[in-house]
Parts: sequence; C-alpha cells; structure tokens
Amino acid sequence: MAVFTNIRNCDVSEDTIIETTGNPAEAYSTDPFAAGNAVLEFKVHYDESIDLLIGFNPAPTGDYSYLDEAWYISSGEAKPYSSGPGSPSYQYNSATVFKMVYAGTIIQYYMDNVLIRTSVVTADQVFYADFETNEYSSYIGECVTDILMYAASLFRECVEFDSLITTLVSFNSLLTIEDSFDSEITKILAFDSSLED
Repeated sequence: MAVFTNIRNCDVSEDTIIETTGNPAEAYSTDPFAAGNAVLEFKVHYDESIDLLIGFNPAPTGDYSYLDEAWYISSGEAKPYSSGPGSPSYQYNSATVFKMVYAGTIIQYYMDNVLIRTSVVTADQVFYADFETNEYSSYIGECVTDILMYAASLFRECVEFDSLITTLVSFNSLLTIEDSFDSEITKILAFDSSLED
C-alpha cells in the first residue's frame, strides 16, 4: 500500500493521485522505502496533455533537481529519466504497468514486465516515491493510479516463481508431445503387426 502526502495542487489516496488545478502538482510517499530495496509500480492515465515525473527521490522537497530516477510521461509517450530523460520514447496506454526496481546498485525500469533500461546507482540509498508535474502540464484529473510500493526482494521472488511456472508449463508441454508420439508409435506398431498377420 502507498500513502502519499500532497504538497500542492493534487488530491491523493492510497493508490491514486489526481491533479486538481492544471498547475504544477507535487506529492510524495509519506514513508520511505527500506534502504536499497524498493519497487514502485503504477499506471498513468493516457492523455497527451499530461507532463509528469514519478519515481525515486532521496529528498522529496518538490524540486525536480533531486528526482534523478523516474519515469517521464509527456505528449502521450513514456521514457526512463535517469539524470535526464533517456531515449527512445515508448508508447503506453492507461493499462500499461510501469515498474521501477531498486536492488543492490541498479535501478531497473519495466513496462508491462519488459525490462526497458538499467541504471547503475549507489547502494543502500533511502528513497521516497515522488510525483511531480511541471508548468507545461495543463491536464486536470486522475493522473496516476494503482500505485504499489513494496520490497525488491518480494519482486525477485515473484519473478523466480513466474520463471518456475513457465518452466513447468514447458515441461508439461514436452510430456504431452511425448505421450502423443508414444501413442502414434503404438498405432504404427499395431498396424504393422496386422499386416504381418
């Protein structure tokens, strides 16, 4: 669960941030992540007038200069923002799930569980989740939804579990193919036996 504090011009709930005025809006998580162990997950409402950053900030003061690691959403596109916006941009929609995973000395950026970018950072930093729009954003309404904050170790366990499930499904498919092959061999042998009789 994520609990955010409104700095200005937005309404916040457990998992949603709504921009209320069309002016720069700011909010940050009330509590920080554990040192060096963080996952921020969210969706962004699709609208070409939205211009925002959401990500990890060690000092949530409403200052863009501290927000070095974030997703940058602008003009209907998304891109990792690591000490400045990266390239290329990626298309997204309101159902796209964005993730940032901080573990060890890396931050990984995901869209719908596809790894987009990896940044090398200092280990054991303490981050807050930080949301900010800038003066170019004229959008008013629901900006960020389905916000989750949890430990990176839990994310790794989920990835490993998903990998195990994928392996088991593949193995089961191989067994099904093998059973089908054995069945066909049995039919061929039976047919060959009938010819001999």
